This record gives sequence, structure tokens and C-alpha cells, in this order.
Amino acid sequence: MSMMFSNDQIFPDDLPSTTTLDFQSLDRRNLTQIRINTFIFCILLFIGLLVLLTGSGNLLDLKVFLSSMSGWLLFSILLLIYAGMVYRRRKYALRQKDINYKSGVLITRLITIPFNRIQHCDISRGLMDQYFDLSKLNIYTAGGASSDITIPGLSMEEADRLKSFILSKTSLAKEAEEEE
Repeated sequence: MSMMFSNDQIFPDDLPSTTTLDFQSLDRRNLTQIRINTFIFCILLFIGLLVLLTGSGNLLDLKVFLSSMSGWLLFSILLLIYAGMVYRRRKYALRQKDINYKSGVLITRLITIPFNRIQHCDISRGLMDQYFDLSKLNIYTAGGASSDITIPGLSMEEADRLKSFILSKTSLAKEAEEEE
């Protein structure tokens, strides 16, 4: 049985658009999780700044102390604002044949993976994820040790639902390829 190979030309106008996708936001608890992580980082930065000021002997110099604390406070506020922007920019969308993940504040990144390229997907939960009852969905394609897409901030139910849907699409895609 000989297979006929076809490589028809596709024009850019015929490609599906990713600008009209209906992206889904992450679980709202993920915003709280991101803010708490950022707050912990800011507290550790504050402690480090105090240790640095103490070690240099500038802790008692009021001008140096106030300017250092003002800088720390401004940086912390900006970091907390940025954390909220990170949450709002992380979104995912499913289509009939692929999954899309969008992230990034200053530079927006859109990753699209067709279901027929997915080799494996799993769900992971870190310590903070467990506390907030959240999960990360990791999606792997061939040729990589790390995941190609990690969608954080999903409820466990949503992560399970997405994983089942993706795996059903990948097994169907593999069966269709084998039949051809």
C-alpha cells in the first residue's frame, strides 16, 4: 500500500486568527497567591536592606536610612502593582485542535500547541498551591525535558478537566493518524 504525499500551499489569510480567541482567566485565588509571594519577597528585601545598613554603619544616619526605606517602599509598591498585572495577563484558550497560553506584561508571549504535538501533560502543586487549593497544568511536547506550557493558578477541578480534555484530544489525534 503506497501513501500519497501531499504538501498543499497555505496562504496566511487562511490561517486561524489568535486575536479573536476567548481567553479564560486564571482562578482569582492565584492573584492572592502572587501578592503574598511578592509581599514575602519584599519583606526579605527589607531585612536584607536592614542588614546591609547595619553592616555598613549607616543604620543611625537618618538621611541614608530614610532614603533607603523610601526606595524600598516605592520598589515594593511597584512590585505589588506589577504582580497584579502579571495575574491579569496570564490567560489560556482552547480551540478544537490546539491550546493557547498568553502571558507577559512588558513583552506579551503567546504559545500555541496543537494537540497532535502533545506527548504528555501532568498536574503539579507546590506548597503555596496546596495552601490556596490551586494547581499547575504542565504540557509537554516531544524533545524537551521541561514543559512547553505551564498554566499556573488553576483550581484542581479545572486542571483535571483541562488535562482530561487535552489527553482525549491527543489520543483521538494519534488514532486518526494511525488510521491514515
